[in-house]
Amino acid sequence: IILGEYGIQGSRHASILKLWLSLYLIGKKKYAEMIDLNMEITQLFTDYITQSKELQLYAQPDTNIILFRPTRGADQTAEDYHALIADFQQYLYANNRYISLLTWEGEPWLKCIFLNPYFGKRELISLQHLIAQFFK
Repeated sequence: IILGEYGIQGSRHASILKLWLSLYLIGKKKYAEMIDLNMEITQLFTDYITQSKELQLYAQPDTNIILFRPTRGADQTAEDYHALIADFQQYLYANNRYISLLTWEGEPWLKCIFLNPYFGKRELISLQHLIAQFFK
């Protein structure tokens, strides 16, 4: 074991340089704007999910991470439902929307993280249209 490889991130002098340089070049104000935009997009997408009959939200997010999935049909077997979730994720992936498929509390969910500063309201509307197309 090399103990020098373990520690708190940014606690070494050279590691903190990345954070300092980013804050210096981008600035606290621009970072705040990016975070605010990501949180606004997260809330807009959360609202879209909760208003949709085709989608289910795991929980109201506190951060920019959303867990959601298609709504399960009353007569749908677990196997068919899991296949639907995987097909939905692959459909989004094929359309250049990268949403992770994961297992949470023994169930499949899709994880969406809004972090890209170039993903704005126009891109969110495009994502919503893609989702609507899938369920037609």
